[in-house]
Amino acid sequence: MPRIDWLLLLLRTADSPTGPLDPIRIQKALFYVSLDPNVPEHEKYAFEPYNYGPYSKQIYLDLDDLVARGLVEPILDTSRRWSRYALTLAGASHADELREKMSPSWSQLVDATRELVTSLSFPELLRKVYREHPAFAVNSIANV
Repeated sequence: MPRIDWLLLLLRTADSPTGPLDPIRIQKALFYVSLDPNVPEHEKYAFEPYNYGPYSKQIYLDLDDLVARGLVEPILDTSRRWSRYALTLAGASHADELREKMSPSWSQLVDATRELVTSLSFPELLRKVYREHPAFAVNSIANV
């Protein structure tokens, strides 16, 4: 499965009570997916330490691609400087097709990862990542 599909599947759970995801939660969710030893290497994003921990530029490129293809829509968060991302109807339909083909263990991974990144506040999420993976905290500008 292409790594961009993990992004679509993660966003598909956006009908959950937590709604669309912000870029930090998307980055951290896909970072945790990349840590799963059962996910093939070619399906993982590559991360580097950055301002708020693990960061992959490719995720933003893939989000832009999904927006251009009409599968994802950015929703401007007027209280922040960034958008949240949600699937369009076409994107949700495509993600549903992907989910039907995936194993129950992959579905559980997507759901558990989404739950993890949305159940914590922004500072709590960063503290968790930094505590568990200190090498990704070295360039952090966050004081958490």
